[in-house]
Amino acid sequence: ERELKRPSDFERFFGKTIEVRHYQPIEGAKSHVGKLIGYDNGAVIIEIDKKTARYDKAQVAQVRLRTTI
Repeated sequence: ERELKRPSDFERFFGKTIEVRHYQPIEGAKSHVGKLIGYDNGAVIIEIDKKTARYDKAQVAQVRLRTTI
């Protein structure tokens, strides 16, 4: 599973399923999986169950592309 780091990585995989891992739990979880719908000044924006979630750069430890089978 490829790690996304550069803005060009996020542009390339727009609309794909990603996993966002956090430094501290957010809403009770250390990671969230959803569809990448945006990237803005280091903030990752994903869609989870038809809801939008935005995680600022300071909250994000790692972002990886998830393969779906």
